[in-house]
Amino acid sequence: MPSFAVQDHFVGFLFDTMYLAGIPLLLATLGALTVAIFQAMTQIQDQNLSQTIKIVVIAAVFIIAGLSLVQPLILRTERVFNEIGNY
Repeated sequence: MPSFAVQDHFVGFLFDTMYLAGIPLLLATLGALTVAIFQAMTQIQDQNLSQTIKIVVIAAVFIIAGLSLVQPLILRTERVFNEIGNY
């Protein structure tokens, strides 16, 4: 396998992984920020509330859009295994 193909696949896997992890983490951060603003306005001092919201948001994202998030990673893995036979 040429080195540029390995490098292209490696960079592709990194981007697919960032896509898979980035969207749920971004949404969890936005949810926690919303809860933090609400807590600051109402002076609620509960640390578990923001953690619970993060867990619920990440679980909901993976339940609702999990297949579409993991699909690029699956396709790239299949492409790599199909190309192994060529070398």
